[in-house]
Amino acid sequence: MMKKLRGTLAVLAVIVLVLSLGVTSTGCIGGSDASKEWVRVVPGDSIAVVYVDAAILEDETTKSLMETFGYDDKYEEFLEEIEDSTDVDPSDVDWGVFILNDVDYDEYGDIETMDFAIYIQGKFDVDDLIEKITESEELEESKYKGITIYKGEDYDGTRYGIVVERDYVIIGTLSMVKDIIDVKKGDAEYDKDLSGIAGKVGNGYIVAIANYEKMPSKVKNEVDRAVQNAPTVPIVSLLPDFEYVAMVYTPKGKDALYLKSVVHFENEDSADDMAKIINGSLATVKSMGFVKENENLKKLFEEGITVTRNGKDVVVTIEASVDLISEIIDELNSPYMYYTYETNNENRDQVTKEAEEEIEKELEDLING
Repeated sequence: MMKKLRGTLAVLAVIVLVLSLGVTSTGCIGGSDASKEWVRVVPGDSIAVVYVDAAILEDETTKSLMETFGYDDKYEEFLEEIEDSTDVDPSDVDWGVFILNDVDYDEYGDIETMDFAIYIQGKFDVDDLIEKITESEELEESKYKGITIYKGEDYDGTRYGIVVERDYVIIGTLSMVKDIIDVKKGDAEYDKDLSGIAGKVGNGYIVAIANYEKMPSKVKNEVDRAVQNAPTVPIVSLLPDFEYVAMVYTPKGKDALYLKSVVHFENEDSADDMAKIINGSLATVKSMGFVKENENLKKLFEEGITVTRNGKDVVVTIEASVDLISEIIDELNSPYMYYTYETNNENRDQVTKEAEEEIEKELEDLING
């Protein structure tokens, strides 16, 4: 795939991924009905998916959150760039999903190849979008089960495909593009495992799922190597017991956000160990002086973050108002807060030492059973 085609692919891909990278659930917690539809385009045996409901682009809570982190101007510029580069108005996108089917590593442990696709549902001007994609580019046009695929080749020989229809766009490796067409045509089944996980964790503006049971052998080998190198580190030792990890993001009300992460283990003992580790780590943070002396941080850690175990699931939720997050960020960046912590917390070293001893004891109890 040559430079211009790669650039077009990247711009279209970001429509789906831009908001998914910065956020990390039992029950239905929001999002549109589209979040029940996207699972039906995911081919079987997929490793991971990231679904984004385009309603998030106009969500006021999310916009306020981006403003809090100083990304509001860049965000607006980004949306304009999408429209200028592709003639696609982001408001015409309903939802998108990134699908990872396979990944391979080189001898140094770096990603060498990926088998992936991005599916975008919406309303598209087919002629204009194809003109943008094929401009100054010699792409091979072919038919697959009645669908036109524009094919390109990467520098390493990997074949890519692009499909542009009035109500959807598919971009990805050629094999994955064809797999999605097979699913849409009813010639192959969608991924029932991921569908079941998505149904369990609920809806949201962003839903991300990684199915560890279907990870390639090389990924599992890397996990085994990590366990061998750090056998006494509790979190690392629990990695082989992961079955899947899911994350959901959605606004709650007009000015609050809701994040939920679910880690599902193959047994309840591992889930219980993980819950203890996370709770112990939170206890350490809450014992630190700069948290104990700041009312907003105390409120976040004591009221906004919860960790529960439900059978084989460990569920971590974060619920907080945008105003609270904004105030915390302002305070953390304030020289006054640093001065107050340095001058008034005379016992900070002792508090930190006691907190470290507490967590070390909990971890030792876990290791020794």
